[in-house]
Amino acid sequence: DSRPIRLHIAALPPIIQQEKQENISLSPGHSVYVHCTIKAAPMPSVRWIISDGTQIRPSQFINGNMFVFPNGTLYIRNISPRDSGCYECIAVNIVGNARRIVNIDVKRSSSNAKITASSPQKTDITYGSTLRLDCSAAGDPWPRILWRLPSKRLVDSLFSFESRI
Repeated sequence: DSRPIRLHIAALPPIIQQEKQENISLSPGHSVYVHCTIKAAPMPSVRWIISDGTQIRPSQFINGNMFVFPNGTLYIRNISPRDSGCYECIAVNIVGNARRIVNIDVKRSSSNAKITASSPQKTDITYGSTLRLDCSAAGDPWPRILWRLPSKRLVDSLFSFESRI
């Protein structure tokens, strides 16, 4: 006695639910979740390739601040400028593969220029003698110091062509 049986094999190549390409800009110190949600049958193997070529697989912790969750999400904690670069999520099963590229740009935080030390505001000198005025400043990016002369002319302290200044 035999019976016909209908067998339907469902196979689906990996499809990544997020945009194929994404750009993310962050300030240092933040943490970020970069998603790579995949639909596929059979379940694909998933890995992230970071900008230096290192591969990270789910449940793997790397560089002390990167982890890939079993669902494919890449987590980067306490992000810094060295984490800037191209990150690629790759999903592969026997039917096909899919890729997602995420460019992460970690912007250096800046701080306003601030005068840290200067000469006294009032200085008496004798005509013909040398006057030395000091000014130090800090900031990120490093500030440029300009001097305004009594003539209202601005002089860059680093690029003055006059021997007197």
